[in-house]
Amino acid sequence: MLYRFYNILIVILIAVILFTTHTSFGREVNFSVPISKTLNLNNTSNFKVNHLKIDSVTTPLCTPPIPSNGNNSWNVLAYSGYNTFTDANFKGYYQAIAEQQAAILPTAPPTYTFKFKPSLDGWSTLQSPSDALASKGAKTDYNGCPVPVDSFSIRAKRKGFPCGLYFISVRNLQLTDGFSLKLDTEGDGIFDDVLNCNGCNPATLFPLGGFLGPKSIVEFDAFDSKDSFNLELFFEYVVPNTFAWADKGTICKGESVVINIGGAENYTWTPALPLLNPTSFGDKRVLATPSVSTNYRAVSDIAGCKDTVFVQVNVALPDTIRRDSMACNPPPTNTLTYKFKNISGCDSVIIVSVKQAKKDTIYLPFQFKCNPSDTAAKTTKLTNITGCDSLVIQRFKLSLADTTRRDTLVCNSLPTNTLTYKFKNISGCDSV
Repeated sequence: MLYRFYNILIVILIAVILFTTHTSFGREVNFSVPISKTLNLNNTSNFKVNHLKIDSVTTPLCTPPIPSNGNNSWNVLAYSGYNTFTDANFKGYYQAIAEQQAAILPTAPPTYTFKFKPSLDGWSTLQSPSDALASKGAKTDYNGCPVPVDSFSIRAKRKGFPCGLYFISVRNLQLTDGFSLKLDTEGDGIFDDVLNCNGCNPATLFPLGGFLGPKSIVEFDAFDSKDSFNLELFFEYVVPNTFAWADKGTICKGESVVINIGGAENYTWTPALPLLNPTSFGDKRVLATPSVSTNYRAVSDIAGCKDTVFVQVNVALPDTIRRDSMACNPPPTNTLTYKFKNISGCDSVIIVSVKQAKKDTIYLPFQFKCNPSDTAAKTTKLTNITGCDSLVIQRFKLSLADTTRRDTLVCNSLPTNTLTYKFKNISGCDSV
């Protein structure tokens, strides 16, 4: 009876052991021949089983090739050990579904917020990445060997983002040790920005910013030595398009204007424009000195994102106004120049060609004077219509007195036989 009981227990224990050799995603690893199949019953009625030895060489199913960056999705690679990302420590991977959020306001431009969060894939606290399943929220099941919950590292990689400028922050981190965040904007295998945090508080770190597009790669490493794990990568999409503007929309011919631009990293201008500060890294402003009104075009091409923006710069011409005038005393060059700002604010001139104005001398009709001493001409100085000193001359002629004689008859003759009468003639002279 005791022998039969032993046989039953051995069958049950072998079934339990075989069942436990399945990984969390329901696939088996290859085992070697057990070291021992002995089952001992101790005095306290507790069972003691010698564990089976796992073969050092696993089946091809347990050693999948290391995947590349996910294409518009996250490939999450699992490594055994603390802060170890070697091929020898690679155990498996799965694909995650990043949460995407639309704009808050209906009238706002489309925005994208990606959240890479293990809990969305069905594992986080007290679990390991090998617990990820499509049925728990992941995009695909975990493929590979299980990793221990108390010492593992993960590397999440994604290639491809909607074109734009992003701020990336780490939130809700429950890591004992640290992480690193890397950005490869152009997808050329060179990380442009790296943020390392080993034992630091992520809440005190500024978000890592950069332009991302279809070619861009983001890689995130995280490692923990305790049995709790939680993190969230938050991608905030802040600038949807390239934007540009000129400091002034209208300039005068010969002047220059600064054109500001943002929203991307590299730009090609047509017509070509020089940088305002060629030696200043990150200063993308350009200097335009058009001779005529010009519509400048800037094309940005970065990380597979192309965008075009136009900036119109109008060129106003200075005014040159010419006038003719006359002056009594013209300048030596016979020209007067006056400077002024026209309606566009451009320096303009009025050029006046000055000719000599004539001086007037007016002779009034003769007047008659009875007294010879009054016959001298009289000159009056006046200013004529052109402002010149002119003369008005009054000339006089001597008018003689009239002596008119008449004969008459009287009854009584006079002693002198003469009568004399005085009068003023037509010229006003005393006449008789």
